Amino acid sequence: MRTPAFVLALGLAAAFSPLSAQGTPPAQESTTAPQKPEPLAFAWPVPCSVVITKDGAKARGSAKLRYRLDLSKGENGELRARQHDFSFLEVNGMDATTEAMQKALAPALALTQAVPDIVVDAQGRFLRIDGLDEMIGRVTTHLATTKGMSDAERARLEASMRAPAARATLEQACGTDWQLWVGSWIGCDLASGTEATSEGTTTILAAEVTGKVVMRNHGDVPEHPGHVRLSVTKLVEGEAATAQLVKLLNGFKGEGGKAPLDPELLEDVRAELVGEVIVERATLRPLRATRTKAIKIKVRGEKVREENERATFEFDWTVKER
Repeated sequence: MRTPAFVLALGLAAAFSPLSAQGTPPAQESTTAPQKPEPLAFAWPVPCSVVITKDGAKARGSAKLRYRLDLSKGENGELRARQHDFSFLEVNGMDATTEAMQKALAPALALTQAVPDIVVDAQGRFLRIDGLDEMIGRVTTHLATTKGMSDAERARLEASMRAPAARATLEQACGTDWQLWVGSWIGCDLASGTEATSEGTTTILAAEVTGKVVMRNHGDVPEHPGHVRLSVTKLVEGEAATAQLVKLLNGFKGEGGKAPLDPELLEDVRAELVGEVIVERATLRPLRATRTKAIKIKVRGEKVREENERATFEFDWTVKER
C-alpha cells in the first residue's frame, strides 16, 4: 500500500501557504464601523493541550487523522507547540483503524514522529520550526525505501531537500497550519460584518506572486458564545499576475536552478486560497478551521492544469495538559 500523499505532507508540507505570516494585513479599503473592537490577541493558557482532528484531501487521495498539540514555555520567552500521538482514522474513505490498515500504515505513522515543533513568540506569531533536519532525514529514507532508490539517488534527493531555498520553503510550509489557526488573525480589529482589502503574496510554483487579500469578520457564532467567525481570501489572476510569475520563474534560470515549468510557455494563471476559522474572541483558541486551495495554470499546447486541496481541523480543548 502506497503512503498517502496527505501523510507525506506532514513531513514535507505543501510549499503553498494561503495565509500571511504577519497577521492581519494593513487595510487599503475597509468599511466604516460605528465602534471598532479591541484587536484580537493570542492568549492561550500556557501550558495547554488540545486534540486536533484533521480531514484533508488532495487529487491523489485523502486522509483523516487525530493528534495532540501541547503548548509549553520555551527559551527566551518563546513558546513551543509539539505535535505528537498521531493516529489514522480514515485513508481514501476506508477505515484506517483495522489491524490490517494499521499494519499497512505503520511506515507512514513512523514519519509523524519527525513532525517538527512549531516555535512562536509570546504574542503567538510564528517564528520558526525546530526539527527540520530530522524530518528531512526520515522523509528521504522513507522515499528511498518505498521507491527503491539507489544510494546515489537517495543522496541527490536529500541534498536537494537540504538546499537553502528548499529548507526555507519547507520551514515556511510547516508553519502553514499555525498561521491558519492563529497567526493570520492576530491584531484583527474588524467590526462584525465588515472586511478589509490589501495586497499580499501567494506562493505559486515556488514563486511569490502579489495578489488581492480580503479579510472578513463574519460576526459572532450563536451556537458558540464568545466565538467569532473570520476568513481571509487570497486571489491571484489576470495578465499582470501571469507576467509577474513568468518573470519570477525566469529568475530560477538566472540562479542556475530549474524552474517548475518553462516560463515562456505560461499563458495564464489563477489561484484562489481561502482560510476560515471559528475562534474564541478572548484567547484566539480555535474550535474549527478550514482552508481550500484552487489553482488553474494554462501552459501553451497543454490542457489547463488544475490543483485543488482542502483541509478541515476540529479542536477538542477538554483534554488536560501533560
